[in-house]
Amino acid sequence: MAMRAAVLAGATAAALAAGAARGDDIIPVSGIPYMGVQVTDVSGLEISFRWGGRTHRKPLSEVKSIRLTDYPAITAAEDLLAKGKAAEAADAYDKSARSFGADDWQSRLIRHRRLLAADRAGRVGRAVADWLAIVEEARTSRRALALRPSHLGRRGSEDNAKAIDLLAARLETPPVPDELKAPIGRLLVDLYTLEGKQAKADEMKKLLRAAPAPPPKGGTTEPPANEQPVEVSSAGLGAQLAAVAEDIKGRRYASAMQAIQNNLRNYQERELPQAMLLLGKAQLLSYENGAARSRETLNKAGLNFMWVVVAAHPGSAEAAEAMYLAGRVCRLLGNRTAADNAFRDVVRSCRNSRKEWADKAAAELRGKGGAAER
Repeated sequence: MAMRAAVLAGATAAALAAGAARGDDIIPVSGIPYMGVQVTDVSGLEISFRWGGRTHRKPLSEVKSIRLTDYPAITAAEDLLAKGKAAEAADAYDKSARSFGADDWQSRLIRHRRLLAADRAGRVGRAVADWLAIVEEARTSRRALALRPSHLGRRGSEDNAKAIDLLAARLETPPVPDELKAPIGRLLVDLYTLEGKQAKADEMKKLLRAAPAPPPKGGTTEPPANEQPVEVSSAGLGAQLAAVAEDIKGRRYASAMQAIQNNLRNYQERELPQAMLLLGKAQLLSYENGAARSRETLNKAGLNFMWVVVAAHPGSAEAAEAMYLAGRVCRLLGNRTAADNAFRDVVRSCRNSRKEWADKAAAELRGKGGAAER
């Protein structure tokens, strides 16, 4: 949409002021995109970057995509991953890795992103190799252990055989921290079972039952070492988003926001625009109805609508509604010019395809707009 920049400036003028310069872009799973930053390091499973005159750090698990001005090969791999082309992305990360040494921050970034791509593509051998390297780098941190691959290859594949060899070799190479034994063992059980090696699977299960539970690490906010993020099926996520929409209609805004925030790790590309749109609507309506009457809540709603406008297909229903609601946020924030620009853009771009939102935006321009849609 032609007026996106005006909406972004209206919703987050101060936050985006530093984004005008050419530089790197970091698009998080939710919240504000960091545009025109300078990535400086990757360590401890976090990416560091300079933005607004300060150094910021963000967990890589919360990053949707990255664009690096000085490293087009990495950016090309990121673009493939964002488009859902996981296997091609894994190959592209492999190619880009040849330009860096093992200790360069770019290599640490590639390992993390390639693990994600390889796991989605079912290339469990490649994914296991990167996972074990990351676990070693992070000194068996719980956050690293939680990245354990979850998608296996086809039965009889070389990928499965490679994964089995790597995992078995790691168990046989001391020292093996107690917290590492369970995630390796469980993945081996899955692989052995898939490959029809039931005796080995049963033997591994016995070892897991006999192994002592790792001692808790006090003061950590990371998930338990042998506990993976809960995976929800696409059908389950669709039903969950439908339930969130019903919560919003019933003015159960806090419940709607919590449900989406609890599942941010599980949403795939196709669900994220709808999820972020619903999160923004819950925040906006919570503000308008006095449940959370704070400027911070309103800003968060605007940032989530902005994310949808940037990330969703330009002609989609989500993008049209998000642009319209971003205009409402701009108006509530006192930026009438940005709001009117957003509404005009919706009228122009949705006149033929998403007429409902064009009509609502036109009503706003005539000063007859109502409350946000429930």
